[in-house]
Amino acid sequence: MIGNYTGNFVVARSVGGIVLAFSIAISSGASADDDLVGQKVFLKESARPRVGNKTLVSTDISIPAIVSKVDGDWAWVGKAWVKRNELVTIEEAPAYYTRALNSNPNSGDAYLCRGLAWMLKREYTNAVKDYTLAIRFSTNPPNLFAVYDARGAAYHALHEHKKALADMTEAIRLNPAIAMLYNDRGCVLTSLDEHQKADADFVEAIRLDPKLALAWSNRATNWTKLKKYDRALEDFDKALKLDPKSWHAHVGRGYVWSKQGRYGRALEDWDETIQIAPDLPWGYMNKARIWSTCGSLSERDGKQALEAAKQACELAHWDEWRCVSVLACAYAECGKFDEAIKYQKKAIEMDRNPEEADKKKCAKQLADFEAHRAYTDPDVTSEQDEEDGENRPSPEADPDDFDAPKPAVEEKTPN
Repeated sequence: MIGNYTGNFVVARSVGGIVLAFSIAISSGASADDDLVGQKVFLKESARPRVGNKTLVSTDISIPAIVSKVDGDWAWVGKAWVKRNELVTIEEAPAYYTRALNSNPNSGDAYLCRGLAWMLKREYTNAVKDYTLAIRFSTNPPNLFAVYDARGAAYHALHEHKKALADMTEAIRLNPAIAMLYNDRGCVLTSLDEHQKADADFVEAIRLDPKLALAWSNRATNWTKLKKYDRALEDFDKALKLDPKSWHAHVGRGYVWSKQGRYGRALEDWDETIQIAPDLPWGYMNKARIWSTCGSLSERDGKQALEAAKQACELAHWDEWRCVSVLACAYAECGKFDEAIKYQKKAIEMDRNPEEADKKKCAKQLADFEAHRAYTDPDVTSEQDEEDGENRPSPEADPDDFDAPKPAVEEKTPN
């Protein structure tokens, strides 16, 4: 039985050039000291965590938990030492809980844990299926609010926003005193362009927990979509004051700086993103976007864009279509239009549930590349620079042969 599941991990979803952050970070990097350090893990039911001379049970540790250090056969997980062979990594979790379900096909806890693992592996359709079964077979009704919230985040990742909204509304009905639930529903409402309702949810989240940096950051994102950039900056600053390591606030504030034509500050925020979360692609992706698609010609740098875009794709394990699309833009900025067309087509194939705005943007990029034109992205361009850059000349191919990214996208089947 899972005693301390709280849904407390972060799903980040890019909307244009900004990031909405749910309470449910997707990626965690491993330390050079040990391949387990930094990983998110589950505990086997037989696990017996230890703190000093006190022995706990597996349900005393909230999951998924992060391994912060190791000492021989032991790992410090959450708040206790756990034997390494009592841990289940994210990669191992689907098979481990499938075996558990073969023994007990009505185990709501096993479905929940496997759903969490699918979520962390970005396999959202599988996550929805398992969360649904976790709700059906739940033996812990007080915990159901968190499962509805998690399923809502999975639906949101699949662009099924109305289903996401219904689940998160149910989560709030079940437990209306939790600030994070309002934050998560506010994210969905922002994606639905229900900005007034989204703002009300973020205000309620902040009322319930004034120190919840995530809510301040997401409210700033809502202001950004309304083009209220000064108010967005105020909220991003507040989020960073509360949590200086809030990478999603740095991503969002960088986007606002770019819309105001303050590209140097935007790059500084994305450098901070990379310092805080070096295993996430967003800092590299946004830097590549500035260098390859910015309306200000003085900010363009094809070679730097190509290097950053490759890094973003590798960090995203070639599973994030936006990174691949930015790679295409970087090739176009370098005058390598055959490569640009190739990767833009691949990005379009990878986005299996495209929203209308994304479809139009991707089609425009591909048309520009086929006409041997570099692309100017309004998402990272100030309004003045967007006007000035509409008729910019197309770049000539650099005589240097740029290395092809590795691994090749063709070798990876998108989820």
